[in-house]
Amino acid sequence: MTRRTVHRQPLVLTALDGTDYELQGWLIDRLGGQLPGTRRIDPTVQLVEYGLDSVVALGLYGEIEEVFGVFLEPGVVYDCATVEELARHLVDRAGEWQRHGQARS
Repeated sequence: MTRRTVHRQPLVLTALDGTDYELQGWLIDRLGGQLPGTRRIDPTVQLVEYGLDSVVALGLYGEIEEVFGVFLEPGVVYDCATVEELARHLVDRAGEWQRHGQARS
């Protein structure tokens, strides 16, 4: 049986300072230093398997809001259980604000 490789476009979001970030990499960098037993984070593995707790989630929410101006409701990190899902949610959320002419913060 052959496996097909799916190539996806990188999810990029522009920070408030104008810097473009590839979100999966940005999230992995931030979480890698905060999750217990720092190791390589697979963007498709649920974050709770790496020890994500509410303290780390709140710190991540604050950093996302500070860097990107995107406010996240509590619990989003658990609804979007992987780095891949969270990155997609952030891009979608920022896109909604842009379409409606709203500020991101």
